[in-house]
Amino acid sequence: MEVILETTAGDKLQVANRSTGNNFIVDVAGGQLRLPNGDAFTFKSEKPIEGITEITATNIDVNTVRVTVVGEKALPAVELFDDDTGLIFAVASKAISAQTPETPTEEKPAEEKPEEQPAAQQDDPIELVVTGEADSYGVPNASTATRTDTPLRDIPQSIQVVPQEVLRDRKVRSVNEAVQTVSGVVDGGTIYGAPSGIKTIRGFTQGFAVGGTENLRNGVPDADYIDIVPIGTIEQVEVLKGPASVLFGGVEPGGVINTITKQPLGEPYYQIAFEAGNYGYYQPSIDLSGPLTADKTVLYRLIAGYEHSNNIQTPFPPIGWKYELQELAQILGKETVSQQLIDRSSQRIEQLKQALGDRRHTLTVSVVATGEGIFWGYGQKHYSGTILEEIGLQRPRSQMGDLFYLENISEEMLSDIDGDVLFFTLWGNRAKTTLDKLQRRPLWQQLNAVQRNQVYFVGEHWHEPDIFAINAILDDLEKYLINSQKNQCDRISCRLGET
Repeated sequence: MEVILETTAGDKLQVANRSTGNNFIVDVAGGQLRLPNGDAFTFKSEKPIEGITEITATNIDVNTVRVTVVGEKALPAVELFDDDTGLIFAVASKAISAQTPETPTEEKPAEEKPEEQPAAQQDDPIELVVTGEADSYGVPNASTATRTDTPLRDIPQSIQVVPQEVLRDRKVRSVNEAVQTVSGVVDGGTIYGAPSGIKTIRGFTQGFAVGGTENLRNGVPDADYIDIVPIGTIEQVEVLKGPASVLFGGVEPGGVINTITKQPLGEPYYQIAFEAGNYGYYQPSIDLSGPLTADKTVLYRLIAGYEHSNNIQTPFPPIGWKYELQELAQILGKETVSQQLIDRSSQRIEQLKQALGDRRHTLTVSVVATGEGIFWGYGQKHYSGTILEEIGLQRPRSQMGDLFYLENISEEMLSDIDGDVLFFTLWGNRAKTTLDKLQRRPLWQQLNAVQRNQVYFVGEHWHEPDIFAINAILDDLEKYLINSQKNQCDRISCRLGET
């Protein structure tokens, strides 16, 4: 009798066998028993041949199949060998084993020939199919570049995949950590000492998109920084390298990162997890999935989590416009000079307050920057925000509080950063193109500052913390808020063609 464990790809199976009493036990690693429809099952055959009490095959865990052959009176004779289809168990019955020597004996009458031999020879083989994947981090398919589940060997591009097994075994906490194992991908720099979330792929640093960088999610452009994508929702991460990425993602000659999210499952799946670590880190999460209908045509998946951490990195404090000058002066021993500069700037601030009078208590000033396809606002605790606060000017609600930056501003959210006066900073060579497109949209015309004709173009010094930038900001405020009637053509509506 033969018991065949057949793999889907004809892979070699890893076996470990032992015997206990009349039991011959074999543990097969790297697979599970599955029916053709994918359901798990347990095989059991009682008295399949003479001398064998039963043969069982069952899944003892998610990665191991146990085959047990129980002899009737003695340890059964079992041979294991591989062929092209899988692993074969050759089980001999007691009658066949007795006939193995085949030593002719003349005294033995012909009628005493065992009658069981023909029956034993007629026993049909029992075939057990083991389906599963070998222990490997290799992923055969990817959707990046084709947006279909295509084998990597059929895609003429360089694609490296970080599968779920790697994310799980490495205890990855972010997509940023996941791509650290991808060759040719490194961090693209920092912002004020903190990771920027931008990657450099094959020597080319990623560009900005609206609210983030030019990456993909499930093959669709996604502007979020990869650092803020919840890792619990990710099934695998794919990186398409080389200039071919310009055809399938953004205009990125180095490559593009595509995160593949987890999909609903056809079988009920429930997971509750809790992680804890140093610096007050803890993260509870749940992952629920399964069918909503009996025919499994409607599936669902719910993933939720919460993360808390007291990061070891010092957060960027709301230090105000005087801090950097004072710190630099202390290092250079120029405290007296720095205090003189601060006093002059403070005097200018007092003059602005007097010139504005009661208007400063009702005038709402918004500060927005734009780059290549991206908009962000400067919060109340930004350098420029601390100056406006010291003067007493009002800010939009979205730019108030302990806020340094207001990121990920879409065109539909522009009304949230609207004000009586809007100062616009353009970053980079393509910022003007982005602003030109925005000005042709109806949303732009609906802004209060646009209707009041009080949108002004200002330089990048609104982003800088040094004393020269502070005085340049004060120049702009005096120019546009106090002497605006004398400088109509300095407004952005007049100067866009000249910038």
